[in-house]
Amino acid sequence: MLTHSGEPLTWENSSKLSGDTGTAVSDLKKTEGRDLLTQGSSSLYPQLCQAGLINRLT
Repeated sequence: MLTHSGEPLTWENSSKLSGDTGTAVSDLKKTEGRDLLTQGSSSLYPQLCQAGLINRLT
């Protein structure tokens, strides 16, 4: 989960990413697990598009 909130995360298998968003997401994509999904983030997806980290946009 990427968030600006300081609240603790309560979702199972979630962790906060820090530092450069593109680098953090790129590192996360290299790990085993399910696909990543972004929903409704007008500030996040442009950064990920610019970094070439989005495989499909609908």
